[in-house]
Amino acid sequence: MRKDLALSLTYGSANSRVTENGNAALIGKRVAGVPRSMTTATAAWTPVPNWTASLTWRRVGRYAVNADNSLHDGGYATVDLGLRYRASGARPDELHATLANAADKAYATSVSVIGGMPLFAPGAPRTLKLGARFSF
Repeated sequence: MRKDLALSLTYGSANSRVTENGNAALIGKRVAGVPRSMTTATAAWTPVPNWTASLTWRRVGRYAVNADNSLHDGGYATVDLGLRYRASGARPDELHATLANAADKAYATSVSVIGGMPLFAPGAPRTLKLGARFSF
């Protein structure tokens, strides 16, 4: 493995099901709004000391939208780009920038049904986040 490249992969799976309910027809159905899986993959590259660039892919899997599981949402995926500078020395101060949802993909973070109409909660558009961390 290259010393200037760090890779990470995180995967989670949920098999949440209704176990008790006043409506017996819902027993055994998936819990609405809980995705079957979530995945995050990151590649971080440090071409020169103190500087790191990163690429992060996030995927939220399919989930039931309503209690009887007759409607589903396919989930979504986004890509983030990052750049970090970490100072050398006794005080490892840091400056970082992240371009979240770099492709400016339109997606819904959740979908529900109210009065028979689907309601979509929009995800964040392309967003530049800047930060600093200082040690005293």
